Amino acid sequence: VLFEDTDYGYQTVSLDARVTDTFAVGNTDLTLIYGATIARQDRVADSATVNQIEFHPEGVSERVAVFAQGEFDFGNGFVLVPGLRLEYQNNDPDPANTFAEGNTETLGISPKLAFTYDVNGSVGIFGSISQTERAPSLDELFSYDAPTGTAPLGEPAAIDLDPETARSIELGFTYSGGDLMEAGDAFDARVTAFYSDIEDLIERDSTDGTPNYRNIGEAEIFGVEIEAAYEAERVFGRLAYSAITGRNLSDNEVWSNTPQDSLALTLGGRAPELDLEYGWRANFYNEIDYEGAVFGQQVFPSYDTHDIFVDYRPTSGALEGLEIQFGIDNLFDEAYENSLDGD
Repeated sequence: VLFEDTDYGYQTVSLDARVTDTFAVGNTDLTLIYGATIARQDRVADSATVNQIEFHPEGVSERVAVFAQGEFDFGNGFVLVPGLRLEYQNNDPDPANTFAEGNTETLGISPKLAFTYDVNGSVGIFGSISQTERAPSLDELFSYDAPTGTAPLGEPAAIDLDPETARSIELGFTYSGGDLMEAGDAFDARVTAFYSDIEDLIERDSTDGTPNYRNIGEAEIFGVEIEAAYEAERVFGRLAYSAITGRNLSDNEVWSNTPQDSLALTLGGRAPELDLEYGWRANFYNEIDYEGAVFGQQVFPSYDTHDIFVDYRPTSGALEGLEIQFGIDNLFDEAYENSLDGD
């Protein structure tokens, strides 16, 4: 399959219907959004010599979902947003896949309750509590390993996977201000803290003789994200910081899908008279140790990359609407590996 012409693809048909109604309930404005989704996806892989490709299994996924969300605006800066989504999904493997026999059905229930509060026009508070369910994908359900010397009968597909269930809490605040350093400038910031407890987490399993994916009992992930941006006529800056901790509670080790702590920083300038925007962009990643990892790399060292860019966007004349971008990515030719880029 790796050394012959092969066509991989998805054929998707979907129908979405959504209705938005606005009501006045006493002194409260209510916006009600409700609707449904029907979708079918056919996953295909055509090879000259192989009728079923283990790492791109063919199959059909059908789903039907209904949802409703209300936005209650109390007129004092406080908005309450309850919501509910129900989704049924049926997955069928291709008959040629003898490692995945039988269809799978799931019914997911995802409620949420969120709020926003505008304190004074500049400072805002937001938060949410929710439960979400993610059904296994066709990849996770029906992929398999072909027979080998260590597994002469081949490794079965994981058709008995349970959906992931995540219960999450989020809390944060926003700030928007202007005319801080010069007239017309703007500064926006957002800080978010979150916690999720995930049951029946689906993860890759590379053990010989077992399906390619498995459910693990429970995992937790929590952290903080900070975003900030400053915009002025001739200068701008943007910052995004993420610090996340994830643990597989089945063995109290670092969860294998935990990202490295990261900081992204962009500093730039503008020459409006020349229609130019230019700057420097850097990404910093902290070391992460997956502790008891059995397969693959355990420790991923810290690294940083630096880019420079110049953008030309004429705002008048015959070239108006044209955009030319010039940049050098990874300016110092840093060799690196992100912890989530491979198995």
